[in-house]
Amino acid sequence: MTFNLCGAMFDAKLYVFADFCTGTPWACNDIDLTGTCSEPMWPYLPCVELPAGHTYYIVVDAVNEWECGDFTLEMSPCTPIEGDVIQTAWTIPSLPFSDTGSTVGFYDQYVEDCGGFSYSRDVVY
Repeated sequence: MTFNLCGAMFDAKLYVFADFCTGTPWACNDIDLTGTCSEPMWPYLPCVELPAGHTYYIVVDAVNEWECGDFTLEMSPCTPIEGDVIQTAWTIPSLPFSDTGSTVGFYDQYVEDCGGFSYSRDVVY
C-alpha cells in the first residue's frame, strides 16, 4: 500500500502502526516540510507491505505540538516506478558501471542523517 499525506499546511509526520499505536511504527516518514499534492515533498510511504492478520492504524501528526491544519491523506495500491524504492531498485549489471540520470519524478523516502538535511529525491540502485 502506498500512503501520501499531501497538502498539509503544517510540518506533518505520517506513521503506520500494526496492532497498537505505541512503540516502533511499522512505517513512518517525517519529512518536516509542507507542500501541495502535485509536489513530491510531503510525507510519503511507498509500497508498505501490510501482512494479513493485523489491524493497522494510520497516524497523521505534526513535528511541533503547536502545529495543526488541513491535509489530504491518499492511499493506493503499490505501483512504484523503477528505481524509486528498494523493491524496484535498478540493477548494476557489471563493473565498471556508469549511469547518467535524474531524480525528477522520484520521492524522498530514505531520509537519513548524514550530517545535514536530507530533503532530496532518491534513486535506488
